[in-house]
Amino acid sequence: KLQLYGTGISQPTRAVQWLCEIAQIPYDFVQVNVAAARKKRADYIKNVNPNGRIPAIKDTNGLVIYEAAAILQYLCHRYAKTDLYPTDLKARAKIDEYLHWHHENTRMVTPAYVGMLMRVDVPFERWIKGTDVLKRRKALLYTLDIIETKRLGKQAYIAGDALSIADILCYEELVQLDVWNLLDEGTTLGFDGDGSRFMKRNYPNIYAWLLRMRGLSKHDEVHEVMVREMILKHVQYRQAAFTKALQKHHAKL
Repeated sequence: KLQLYGTGISQPTRAVQWLCEIAQIPYDFVQVNVAAARKKRADYIKNVNPNGRIPAIKDTNGLVIYEAAAILQYLCHRYAKTDLYPTDLKARAKIDEYLHWHHENTRMVTPAYVGMLMRVDVPFERWIKGTDVLKRRKALLYTLDIIETKRLGKQAYIAGDALSIADILCYEELVQLDVWNLLDEGTTLGFDGDGSRFMKRNYPNIYAWLLRMRGLSKHDEVHEVMVREMILKHVQYRQAAFTKALQKHHAKL
């Protein structure tokens, strides 16, 4: 079987895992804790990904690949998933366009909101003082506006009228805004909670797309980790703690 290295709480890891499930690609999930000291990940860093990040795969043919978008493209080539990554040049170009755009745009969900919740090994101060978190959050709102009006305003999916790996990659970032209610103050987390209501009110096209994505094969199995009680409690606690730290920082300015 293919080996998938990562952790279920990782957005790009879930993207690769979900593709494997949808495409029925057999795989073994190898847990990698990126918050652990590098010496504890020495074998992974030496033999899989020298950056120490996730996800990565080792295919049955011995090929090792890291970077989620590259993995998604490779798996579609390898297992002939032309429905998710078509051979038509124009269709593929629009998917590739999104995959490149994703890194500096949709991916902003994580450094703006999620990183400080999940990376308990990194002090809040580093998140606040590294790159202004408020600027990151403002940039994310611009990204959401583009997705809402330009990408999903006139088409059903991120790169056109058909589902593709662009949707899978994008979903793993945006679903966090929904499930963990990162843009609003409501405390009912989980699917169909306060985050869902916020997205429906403010980003109706994105919300409708999120619902379409939730209807795909193996969605619940891949994403159940996000709604475990311990995770939801952790998110609420860290959100409150980070908000307090951010307010304290700005009070000193």
